[in-house]
Amino acid sequence: MLTSALSGIEHALWDNHRQVARQPIYQLMGGAVRDKIRMYGWIRGESYGDYIESAKVGVNEGFTAFKVGVPGPINIVDTQKAVEDVVEMFAQIRSAVGSEVQMGIDFHGRVSPAMSIRIAKALEPYYPMFIEEPVLPENVDMLALVARSTTIPIATGERLFTNGLSARCWKSRRQPCCSPIFRTRAAFLSAGKSRRWPRPITRRLRLTARWGRLPWRLRCNWTPASPISCARNMSTLGEGYIKTPFKVENGFIPVPTGPGLGIELDEEALADKFDDGTWETPRLWHEDGSVADW
Repeated sequence: MLTSALSGIEHALWDNHRQVARQPIYQLMGGAVRDKIRMYGWIRGESYGDYIESAKVGVNEGFTAFKVGVPGPINIVDTQKAVEDVVEMFAQIRSAVGSEVQMGIDFHGRVSPAMSIRIAKALEPYYPMFIEEPVLPENVDMLALVARSTTIPIATGERLFTNGLSARCWKSRRQPCCSPIFRTRAAFLSAGKSRRWPRPITRRLRLTARWGRLPWRLRCNWTPASPISCARNMSTLGEGYIKTPFKVENGFIPVPTGPGLGIELDEEALADKFDDGTWETPRLWHEDGSVADW
């Protein structure tokens, strides 16, 4: 909560500063490095049919890449059918969208290392774009084990609230990749939500860019939080929240050119979207009644 609050305040200050200057925020970072930004959509559903329909809608909206979540809780040592259920869902979506559309799958850290290895092997014929959080990111050794057991790229970072670097690494500019995840080459960084890294944003971006220069590293920004976070991370479109939602064309959106974060909230549309206090975090349980990792 603290790191997210600090992040929100910092980004608001940067946005205000650029609003006054009437320039996009990336001008403070040395200017844009691309003309457009690749996007991927989220596939939702309660059944295979729902997932397939969601994917088709996304394709019609212009997306050429998607991410879907692994269905239901997975036991530490689960059945062959549990593996088959995950693969069947992914295979049917793959069949619906074709081989030119990229698809990642999010394990949400709810799968054990042993089951992650089994599921990843079974998914390989369907060419996933990546598997996100096959195990909890704090378990770096197991993350590396899973990564080395499959040809599918591994993503992590959603639950990492800092950059994981020691004070010694911060002082040594020649060692920008002391984080165990980078050091073991276990995964590429999927930087999600409104995570706060413990340095000013300009230096933080320079450091991640320096990590990204190495050929096996990649940073993939995303956020489920809000269109404001989207303007920072570029991963939701903002219909009904901002006055000019982002539009996807052939999988990309153009780099925003408006001042600050490049968005303006639609306060009238937001009036009926505030939480009334009835929403609860989704929960999952195993068959024996024990709590499963959501």
